[in-house]
Amino acid sequence: MKNNFSIENLFNQAIKNHQTSKYEQAIKLYKQILAINENIAAVHNNIGLIYYSYKKFNLALKFYKNALKIDNKFIEAHNNIAIIYEKLEQFENAIFHCQEAIKINPEFSKPYNNLGSIYEELGEFKKAVSAYKKSCELQPDSIEALNNLGSIYRYLGFYEKAISYYNAAIKIDNNYIKAKKNLGLVHLLLSNFKKGFEEFEWRILEKDKEEYRNLNIKSSLWKGENLDGKTILILSEQGLGDVIQFSRYIFYIKKKYNVKIIFKTYKKLLHLFFNSKIDLIVGKDKIPNHDYHIYLMSLMKFHYFEEKKLLKEYDFIKSNYNLFLKWKKKLSKIKSIKIGINWQGGKKFKADKIRSIPLIYFENLFDIKGIEFISLQKDSGLQQLSNFKFKNKIHNFSSIVDNRNNAFEDTIEIIKNLDLVITSCTSIAHLSSTMGKKTWILLNLHSDWRWFLKSKNTVWYKNTELIRQKKEGDWEEVFKIVKEKIIKDFNL
Repeated sequence: MKNNFSIENLFNQAIKNHQTSKYEQAIKLYKQILAINENIAAVHNNIGLIYYSYKKFNLALKFYKNALKIDNKFIEAHNNIAIIYEKLEQFENAIFHCQEAIKINPEFSKPYNNLGSIYEELGEFKKAVSAYKKSCELQPDSIEALNNLGSIYRYLGFYEKAISYYNAAIKIDNNYIKAKKNLGLVHLLLSNFKKGFEEFEWRILEKDKEEYRNLNIKSSLWKGENLDGKTILILSEQGLGDVIQFSRYIFYIKKKYNVKIIFKTYKKLLHLFFNSKIDLIVGKDKIPNHDYHIYLMSLMKFHYFEEKKLLKEYDFIKSNYNLFLKWKKKLSKIKSIKIGINWQGGKKFKADKIRSIPLIYFENLFDIKGIEFISLQKDSGLQQLSNFKFKNKIHNFSSIVDNRNNAFEDTIEIIKNLDLVITSCTSIAHLSSTMGKKTWILLNLHSDWRWFLKSKNTVWYKNTELIRQKKEGDWEEVFKIVKEKIIKDFNL
């Protein structure tokens, strides 16, 4: 009886700490409970939840499985294990545990939502839509499932449906950050810039994302005030390609105002901004005194509201002359037209499966005489070369490229020595385009908002052309167009 009372008190204290994000205290209390009685499934499950929040997925999985050993019908543990297996890309295991949860309680909405997410990852969009809808049917106020339905319809190009589902989620919770941000993305895609920029600002409240976590900044968020004689802190966000694309707005601010700029960015990108008369900080560097702060991608909102247009490219990419000479010497041995190719983006991006291009589709280009292809691929995607029919015809320098602390430092100099870059929607697309190199970006049918709809040209870059799928997943038609354009543009 005393133990039960003690466990109850400890559990209540642990829950209170857990719910207020005092995770270390919560874990300590949960483990005290297990020292008294290790056969309490809910305690193991809750410890798993905390490790999941720390992104320690294997530890979380261990505790979820402990919960199931104690109670194999513990539905929340099945559901949580499915989420972990999806993160680990063990999709069969993830589906199994969703289905087990549904067997235990067919009226439980969460596993249907998780099934939808798994099917979406696998590209099985009809199954995903069906699962999300079932989750909403069982729990009409499930804002997560409504948001997910909006996102899958956005990826499928049903934009009005996407807007309606995002709005449905927002109607239930007007402060639901994900749906607000995603609504902004759809409006930006449709060139509804005023609404789009306003809703897109909600992204900076996503505190689960590293770049938006509380930095304890005491300055005011910049809202367009005159910056003459002031200091502004600009904060990097999202991927390397986003930083490269939107840093043009830093230089616009610098030109417009007599202002001191502090730019907090990724260490590996610092070299791009050397000699720019911008103060640079990274990571845990002490943040100097400043009057205002703002996130990088918010700058375009203020520029657009004032100028009624998006800002064209600005080439701020700094070159390394010695590296340029090294690559010029190496690549000058290739006497043919030199085309750089890049096919794979970072796998952490959820839509990578539909934006990246299997290397096999490039085979169609390798019978064009007078062309040599240089791989601009690094890390993800390189494994495809081992089974590529023309692997001996691709110049692959990946083992000696960008191996120091600075991202793209060799790639920049390689691109300068090329005649054309053909790439999927990756950071290479923004790097090459910012440098003004002739660039063709190959896009899936319903691509990212920044490319808008249908146009083959882009306001962001003057020497860049967009070649879009006409049918979802149909890269063959895209490469027929690419082949014809190479032959025409280079008179081959």
